[in-house]
Amino acid sequence: MTGTYAGATAKVRSTWGNIYVTLNWDEDGKPIEAFARLGKAGESIPSMLEGLMRLCSVALQGGVPIEEIIHQLRGIKDAERYVVNPEGIKSVPDAIGRALEMVLPLCD
Repeated sequence: MTGTYAGATAKVRSTWGNIYVTLNWDEDGKPIEAFARLGKAGESIPSMLEGLMRLCSVALQGGVPIEEIIHQLRGIKDAERYVVNPEGIKSVPDAIGRALEMVLPLCD
């Protein structure tokens, strides 16, 4: 990808540690890629998180509206560790959706 890009990062607290989500957008304000990092990750979560974010980026580049990506991620519950933290985060995907919601207004 070439051109001028901007981005913003949001931090969401979860029972899995702090999740940092970065959303980058082009000069027209169109979201084009997303990245995430988990503060204290277990053994398998970092690789699943990387895969999820790669798919989010491919979807954005393929024209899927970010609002649809957020809609699909929000509300997913983690069956094994379903303990809602004070912020109401239910899973890693739910945290990603929440963080994307937080940075989305900055694209405009």
